[in-house]
Amino acid sequence: MAPGTPGRRLFFAGLLLLLGGAALWRLLAGDMPLSPAAVADILFSPSPDASPQEILVVRSVRLPRLLASLGAGASLAVSGAVLQGVLGNPLAEPYTLGIAAGAAFGASLAISLGGIWVSGAAFAGALAALGLALVLSRLSGRGSQLSMVLSGIVVSSVLSAG
Repeated sequence: MAPGTPGRRLFFAGLLLLLGGAALWRLLAGDMPLSPAAVADILFSPSPDASPQEILVVRSVRLPRLLASLGAGASLAVSGAVLQGVLGNPLAEPYTLGIAAGAAFGASLAISLGGIWVSGAAFAGALAALGLALVLSRLSGRGSQLSMVLSGIVVSSVLSAG
């Protein structure tokens, strides 16, 4: 499909509709099932008809989880698109550059040292692995996309060994 064609627009409209339906289902479903009207009342105009438990469940549990999952999904999509654009490879992924192996190594190191700051250690490990792959790519003298991918595979193999 060419950009801007009606088929492409219809496809993305369908995806947005699917996302909206999944988000609505996430707000409605759970141990305390709620109707769409009740959720709309709680979110947009709190009425005296809604119980305090329903308001608490929607505003303090379901809505924050929904927003966090949407944010995480958007972040993963953007990071994947950036990796694919930088490497010029539509099949690029975090495993290609050793980023996932670095995150796993950092997390396992933090867990073995007491389990504090596991998420921060995973992030630091991912950044360190990416930095190491960049340095190795530059040291090869080429700095090309291919040397970057090969450096990432080397970093991934080293961090995954054991």
